[in-house]
Amino acid sequence: MKIIETVQVFDSATHRQAATFTETKHDDFILRVWDVELIPPDDLAVEAAAKRRSERDTAMAEPLAILSRHQNQRDFDIPTTLTDEQAMKWALYLQGLRDYPETGVWPKKPE
Repeated sequence: MKIIETVQVFDSATHRQAATFTETKHDDFILRVWDVELIPPDDLAVEAAAKRRSERDTAMAEPLAILSRHQNQRDFDIPTTLTDEQAMKWALYLQGLRDYPETGVWPKKPE
């Protein structure tokens, strides 16, 4: 006998498909409807923190490259493209990005 599976419409931001279902037998098929459950707040918090870390990791590439170039220029007595004040602003921005997953505050990017 053919089994047709479906799930109720739900908001995936707050709910998920459960591991349980109900079946209704018809003449030529079985309709299996999967249940929906509320996502526990702790799971939502873990997911939100992972998203913030991912956003942060992507954004960190630019200040890391800028500060690495600045440090290399200083190490090899090459004229720097940044002043020490500009480098400090990039370093503070980088620290703000590192802190973002815990604080939830996105730092202002230096100009």
